[in-house]
Amino acid sequence: HVRFGFRVPYDLCKDRDTRTSFRKYRAEHPDQWDWQSAHVPSGLTELDETEREERERQKAREKKKKAEKARKERRKLEDAERVAATAALLEAASGSDIPRLAASIEEAEELGCDEAALNQARSKVEALKFEATDPLAIQRRERERRAAAAEARMHALNGGK
Repeated sequence: HVRFGFRVPYDLCKDRDTRTSFRKYRAEHPDQWDWQSAHVPSGLTELDETEREERERQKAREKKKKAEKARKERRKLEDAERVAATAALLEAASGSDIPRLAASIEEAEELGCDEAALNQARSKVEALKFEATDPLAIQRRERERRAAAAEARMHALNGGK
């Protein structure tokens, strides 16, 4: 028909099932039509169809296997990141650098590290902040600094003995 641009029915099929029906009919009736001019590809037998379905199932299994492998690899990387963040958190908690410790806590929270280590680091930050602002702690640090300087002077006067 002119409206369809002289295309044949097989070319006008919109879905796979309809095209499959044409191919099955061609396999059952190979001499009934001029299948080449009808643009119908080779006939589709039950054996061909089961082979295609088996290939599709195999492809789906391989895709699922690949996705599972990627998921395991991603989990492994996440666990390694979590362990590294926990180690960095514990290392930062052993020092007295408040900004470094706060950054380590933030990173560990994002990665979902051990809650006990996070609580220990948080309490350490609070203690360091309190110590940095407490007047008695400031006086004690200043006394310790002066005492260390005096000891160094006395040590230098004694000839390093």
